[in-house]
Amino acid sequence: MSETALKLLEQIRALPAEDQDLIAEELADRPFDEAAEAAAWENDPDFQAMLAERLQEVADHPERLLDGDTVMAEARARFCGGRGANRP
Repeated sequence: MSETALKLLEQIRALPAEDQDLIAEELADRPFDEAAEAAAWENDPDFQAMLAERLQEVADHPERLLDGDTVMAEARARFCGGRGANRP
């Protein structure tokens, strides 16, 4: 996060909760530019290096992959404490 953003965040945190909520709502309502977000990742050499490394890991060790149902069951067990284990 930039120094400007950190200073702004500090100022926002000093505001009353009502004002913080209004700012959060305004920011949440802004349109999300998926194309710009994707372009940012595509042009990030660190991200591309990590992606290439992980794809190579998958190619080298497909036996380590988990199917989606297993991943979701493990996530529910971890984050829900087993509650809602039968939910999709």
